Amino acid sequence: GMKLDEGRGVMIPDDIFVAALGPRGEMPPPQPPKRHSQYRGVTKHRRSGRWEAHIWLKETGKQVYLGGYDTEEHAGEAYDLAAIKIKGDRAQTNFPLDRYAQYLQLVDRLSLDELVAAVRQQAGGAGGAAQRQSSQYRGVSHHPKRKGG
Repeated sequence: GMKLDEGRGVMIPDDIFVAALGPRGEMPPPQPPKRHSQYRGVTKHRRSGRWEAHIWLKETGKQVYLGGYDTEEHAGEAYDLAAIKIKGDRAQTNFPLDRYAQYLQLVDRLSLDELVAAVRQQAGGAGGAAQRQSSQYRGVSHHPKRKGG
C-alpha cells in the first residue's frame, strides 16, 4: 500500500516509509552536520572532514589559516598559540595557558608569520606535507637576525 508523507504531501510506498521511521515510529530528526567545534577558532571542513583552525586578525580584517588537523583538540591548540601571539595574556584560549608554558618563549621569539608556518607544519597528515610543498620557497627556512637586541 501507499502512505501519505504529510511533510512533503506525496504518496510513498509503505516499505520506504517504514524504513524511514525510527524504532518508535517517528521520523528521526535530521542530524545537522557538526560544523562548529566546541573550541574557539575551529571549524570542520565539509569535504575532507578535517578540523581547521583560523584566527581573525582585527588589523587586517582577514582570517589567517592555521592548518587542518585530524583532531578537534589539536586545531584548538593551534588557535590558542596564535591567539597568545596576537593578544598575549589577554588571549581567550581554549585551554589553560599553563598547557603552553614550554612554548611561550618560542611564541615570543617568532613573528606571527613564522608562528603560523610552524603551527601549520604541526598540522600532521597528508595535508601537512602538501601545504609545506606549496610554500613560496622550497627547503628555505628563515632565521632573521635581529638588530639592536
